[in-house]
Amino acid sequence: MGICPVEMRHGRLKCATAAFFIVADVVAKQANDIVAMNMALVGLEVKQEPQFETRIGRYSGESNWLSEIVPVPLVERLRGV
Repeated sequence: MGICPVEMRHGRLKCATAAFFIVADVVAKQANDIVAMNMALVGLEVKQEPQFETRIGRYSGESNWLSEIVPVPLVERLRGV
């Protein structure tokens, strides 16, 4: 399996896509921290929940590998949920 955090049965595309969303998740969390810090500086109320959150690898009960690596809200919008 190497350094790739996901199984390789779908090849390098799945690995690269998962790596992209892992990086996007880290960047989003850092952006949320910066927004919260700026809101605190100007005296606005800071929410405890993140504004953007990805849930990589959530099991959807289907064999669709895209739902395993794409952020869940996006998958739900694509499905029309």
